[in-house]
Amino acid sequence: MRPLLPSLRPLFFAALLAFAAMPILVPRAAEVTGDPGAFGELIETGFENATFYRATRPDPRLCPAPFCGGFFVERVNRKRTLCADGTKGAECHAAIVDFSRLGLDPATEAQLLADFGAGRALARGSLVEEDFGGTPVPTLVVDQAWRGVTGTRADRGRWFGLRPSGIACITHPCPVLVRVKLNSLRRRFLHALDLSTASDATSSEIQEGFDSLYQGPGLIAFGKTRKITGPAGSGRELVASEFYTKVGEGGPMACGGFGYPPKPECAEGEFCEQPPGSCLLADGLGECQPIPDACPAVFDPVCGCDGVTYGNDCERQMAGVALDFEGACSPAQQCGWNTCAPGTTCCNPLLGICTPPEQACSQ
Repeated sequence: MRPLLPSLRPLFFAALLAFAAMPILVPRAAEVTGDPGAFGELIETGFENATFYRATRPDPRLCPAPFCGGFFVERVNRKRTLCADGTKGAECHAAIVDFSRLGLDPATEAQLLADFGAGRALARGSLVEEDFGGTPVPTLVVDQAWRGVTGTRADRGRWFGLRPSGIACITHPCPVLVRVKLNSLRRRFLHALDLSTASDATSSEIQEGFDSLYQGPGLIAFGKTRKITGPAGSGRELVASEFYTKVGEGGPMACGGFGYPPKPECAEGEFCEQPPGSCLLADGLGECQPIPDACPAVFDPVCGCDGVTYGNDCERQMAGVALDFEGACSPAQQCGWNTCAPGTTCCNPLLGICTPPEQACSQ
């Protein structure tokens, strides 16, 4: 290769300096192809391959529950919704909204149901028909719930699931977020997020939103995108009028008891642990607890609700039986379907009522 002419050397080095000073361009949103490697963490969040619903209005019909009542729901971002009976419509009836899989305490679940009915919460789940006395009842079975932070929302916009992209830049706009249009497979890079301009959010609420986005399970936002420009070219900013944080799962899943919808059965490897001494309470609630894999060789007998004496409480749990009382079962103390503790009196064999010795049997 021939050396550069002396007269061209200044121009060559000037071009090199100009190239080095150019900003590093980042991919524009329109150029994203949806490479799963860039979105793997987002899929784990459950924004994709899932159906999100919102309540459109309560069911005003008057008839015996649960055949009427509940809410009409729709898939967000969609004009048509697949109903529990297989038909499609603008909205579908959900006589029951079942939050039991979230493991929430009763007060939290009641508040979540109220927020969902008022349109302040979104539910991820499925519409199915549950059998109730031989009659199918449309039920929305929820496996995730997201509550609006501000309680307000503009009339027009779209719902998007958001997670950090993991991309860092030295210029802007930079594709720092990935957005997924709910109930869609459309994924795009997002270059900025505005939680304040179009919402009534306070500074603490905005901080809650960004904490959920960057430190928690992500964020759902309702709003519109707009074009922004900068040294690196053009990008997209989402201006949100409402944003939703995930309702945290509570403790163990509830089990047992009466009511509708019926509590789901415990998962494999778990059993329904009810409060001690509630063997005859058919409507008594319990919690799903793991079945132990092994138990210590310690003799500390307990009596199970099946009337069997177990060597210790761990062995009782391994058998998947609720606890009646501590100590060995005594056949002489059998009282109906219950087992009275030593020293008590079986006052009502039909109902299995056991009374301590210092109390008289009620007539």
